[in-house]
Amino acid sequence: MNKTPHSVYSIRFTDCDSFGQLNNARFIDYFLNAREISETYLRAKVLPVDMSNDHVRYAWLMVLLFTWMLHLLTDRKIQINKNEKKGILFYLIYTAIFLHLLASKTGIIGL
Repeated sequence: MNKTPHSVYSIRFTDCDSFGQLNNARFIDYFLNAREISETYLRAKVLPVDMSNDHVRYAWLMVLLFTWMLHLLTDRKIQINKNEKKGILFYLIYTAIFLHLLASKTGIIGL
């Protein structure tokens, strides 16, 4: 028999006020259940990424790379040939799709 207590705690509609923000009185419950919430997040079936599955930092890194590559593509001062442009376009499309999948699996908004 498993003697370890187990429950899944999520934000309910009744936990929010009329502005859609978490009610101040409910913060105490979240602080009391912080370990449980963290363990539930770690056991979740999310999209695996590099950086020890740190999805937030990975998403920010991908957004920064996306922005830098977009700058390379649009800046008139930087001279790139057609093959490099094709490669950058492919990377931008691939990264945009990947960030969309990452956001849909983890709830992180990147772009």
